[in-house]
Amino acid sequence: MILSTLIKEIHFSLDIVSEGFVPYKRDWVEIEYSKEPGTAKINTHSVKPLNCELVEKICNTSLNNRCGIIDYSIFFTLDSLKCPAEYEPQKHDLVDAVIVESIQVGCTWRAVSITPV
Repeated sequence: MILSTLIKEIHFSLDIVSEGFVPYKRDWVEIEYSKEPGTAKINTHSVKPLNCELVEKICNTSLNNRCGIIDYSIFFTLDSLKCPAEYEPQKHDLVDAVIVESIQVGCTWRAVSITPV
């Protein structure tokens, strides 16, 4: 995985990402790292979402191809969303969602998992 920062790109293995979280482009993450003395080499130790919340009983407000919006403010993509087996999100479904801070298509949050209510 490559994380672009204002200064440079930081490369890291997905093996060090906190359990249950898969970073997506434009997610805000917290990286624990160290720099090797006398070199420019950075060793990453852990990656986790900067902010993560559970929101309950909110409505899927739009769905377009493989992307959607929940409660007019939370982006999701079916390619990165964890759902119960056999469940496919539909417009107007009431859901509980785990969300992470992200910059996506006019939204400041991204759903990483949803469960129908």
